[in-house]
Amino acid sequence: GVAREITPEELLQRGVTMIGDTPNVDVLTRAWKVKWPEASAEVAMFEVDNIPVPTVSIEVLIASKRTGRPQDDADVLVLEAILELRRAT
Repeated sequence: GVAREITPEELLQRGVTMIGDTPNVDVLTRAWKVKWPEASAEVAMFEVDNIPVPTVSIEVLIASKRTGRPQDDADVLVLEAILELRRAT
């Protein structure tokens, strides 16, 4: 229900909005040095409860995680492994 209370304008005013609904969703208008206008060229869509949700490509997600923070470094390793598995199939 929380997501219904947030307007698109409010989302655009913040870099990150965490929505505690089920499922939890983080809405990012920028991630590290990656901004939506750059990332939007490689958007993938999926649906949650019949609602289309745009997401960036795995390559853009990896770029957004290159922050130097330990958790992001660990995420990059996992994402790169997923990318390699996708390329192998």
